[in-house]
Amino acid sequence: MQKLRVFFLLLFLLLLAPPAKSAALADDFAKANSAETHGRTKEAIALYSKIIDASNKDKGATWAARSRARIARLLVIQGNLKEAEPLYVQTLKVSPALFKQDLELMVDIDDFAESYNALASKSTDAKECLFHVLALRLAVDPHHPNVTQSYRHIALYMINHGDRAAAERYIKQGIELEKNYPPDKLYRFIQDKGLLASIYMHGSEWVKAEQTTRDLLQQIEKYPFLSWAWPQLHCTLGKCHSEQFQYEDSDREYQLAIALAKKYPNPNGDISPECVKGLKENAILKVKNKAKAKKVSAQKH
Repeated sequence: MQKLRVFFLLLFLLLLAPPAKSAALADDFAKANSAETHGRTKEAIALYSKIIDASNKDKGATWAARSRARIARLLVIQGNLKEAEPLYVQTLKVSPALFKQDLELMVDIDDFAESYNALASKSTDAKECLFHVLALRLAVDPHHPNVTQSYRHIALYMINHGDRAAAERYIKQGIELEKNYPPDKLYRFIQDKGLLASIYMHGSEWVKAEQTTRDLLQQIEKYPFLSWAWPQLHCTLGKCHSEQFQYEDSDREYQLAIALAKKYPNPNGDISPECVKGLKENAILKVKNKAKAKKVSAQKH
């Protein structure tokens, strides 16, 4: 009986023990990580490649997927986008089941995405980099906290390259995700809704800019801790009204913005000088565009 107990105990321990192959891969991965940490990039890539070759037949293992993401990241950091591309494509095909098996895989892919993000600001392939970042983050999780950041970066790229329609399309995708954020995360929603208003203003779509700003103001007025944003939004409304020849409405918004700025100072800067400038411009425009303003006022009432 005693021998039988020992047998079952040994069998139990054997079943709990990780396969020798996994243990060896884990050891190789630790060595590769150490080489990478100490700046021995060539050695790290060679070790990660060895892991990929050794685990290719093990479809349930995460070592190959993690190693591919790490090699690709190192290549992107070196600016070698062409060589990283096949690894990028393979990474997009990673099964979601593997993320549940090893959360570190998500971290490695996110770090890979960040390498493209860092390169985008200084590369002629900025557009490709930004879209790669978005694709990787969506592959990890469509509700990844930085997916909205990717939409914002792409929108800004499109603005800078004269494609306002694309900019509007991408920033709206980010806003759609952010509108369900908890109140303490609404600052991102404010930023992106404000960017959407700016896109409309840049295209002289003043009615859309006004409506977008009013919608945002209505959504955040119930949160006193977001009061720092109120002056800027009223200043924006002042600009929208002025461009539509609604000078009295514009003056009221500018004056309200100045009053709110005194009560709720914005840590990023005072909007009051901009509002004062707007009031002075309105004084000139009321005379210059008197007939147009009168006609607009009559149509409004």
